[in-house]
Amino acid sequence: EKRCLEVSKIIITNSQMVKEDFERFYGEKISQKCRVIYNGVNLEIFKPPSSEQEKKKLRNELNLRKDEIMLLFVGSGYLRKGLIFVLKALALLPKEFFLVVVGKEKRSSWFQRLTAKLGIKERVFFKGGRKDVLSFYQTADIFVLPTVYDPFSNACLEALACGLPVITTSANGAGELIKNGENGFVVDLPVDPEELACNIEQASKKLPKMRVSALNTAKEFSIEKAIFKLKEV
Repeated sequence: EKRCLEVSKIIITNSQMVKEDFERFYGEKISQKCRVIYNGVNLEIFKPPSSEQEKKKLRNELNLRKDEIMLLFVGSGYLRKGLIFVLKALALLPKEFFLVVVGKEKRSSWFQRLTAKLGIKERVFFKGGRKDVLSFYQTADIFVLPTVYDPFSNACLEALACGLPVITTSANGAGELIKNGENGFVVDLPVDPEELACNIEQASKKLPKMRVSALNTAKEFSIEKAIFKLKEV
């Protein structure tokens, strides 16, 4: 990797975090060649539901009432993506909070057994890998991805574009788009389940405001803007 970076004239990183990693591991000479261009999201595809009826459909399938809060986790490789932290946080939250898990995982049965141990089995829905992930974004209330490491999680940007507050970690490049208490929260590693639960509860109390802020953030990171910046470089 270092040899690749040394011969490159320009290095494009998709977060400031990755640029800083390059400097830490390979030195200032390499980081000076870096240009940070955040990933873009297709705002024509990822957007809030067009009607409340659309949102109700999946909630009805999950037997969720209007006053219940649906948390969403999207990611393959549950351990690295921090699902264990979400489950522990959910165990600390009131019973009106539910979690939907979307993504592939070879050891999903281990995580399902953990939900039983934590006493939250009835409040967690494992949906596996799905092609219709957009419908989950459009149905959820809060997106939670306390990842252990992610250069820049596209899922976070997709969630913002669908009007979801995003709760993630400082080890996720996409966390650089999050302003605490406005469009989500960023927690430090190692993740404290109590802090995570507290952030989720805070977000649930000001959802209308945070949804607007999430959408406004996503508009700044359209796929068109990302392409324009790449062309400029």
